[in-house]
Amino acid sequence: MMMQTHIHLRLAAPEDIPVLRELIDASVRGLQTHDYTPAQIEGALKTVFGVDSQLIADGTYIVAQAEPAAVDLTRAKSTQPELMIVGCGGWSKRKTLYGSDHWTGREDALLDPLH
Repeated sequence: MMMQTHIHLRLAAPEDIPVLRELIDASVRGLQTHDYTPAQIEGALKTVFGVDSQLIADGTYIVAQAEPAAVDLTRAKSTQPELMIVGCGGWSKRKTLYGSDHWTGREDALLDPLH
């Protein structure tokens, strides 16, 4: 019998940033090794891929959480296992097209939907 996983979505919070950094780093290093060289991956992690804390502040960054696959409830402090962050992403209402907190070419002005 397969165990069903429930995914919970919520807005990201500033206290999520350390976990999001680890998740993005692991994702890029794990999923893109067949398409990019190590130098390209390192370059992307220093510029494009990373946490954009402006999106978190704007309320436009979402985290996906799931219950851990195996939890020893006999040692847990409660019967409700803590949800772990398994995905993240967002959208911007600002002129900056892409990037993270590392990107220096940011344009933080709001987009004008009429233009």
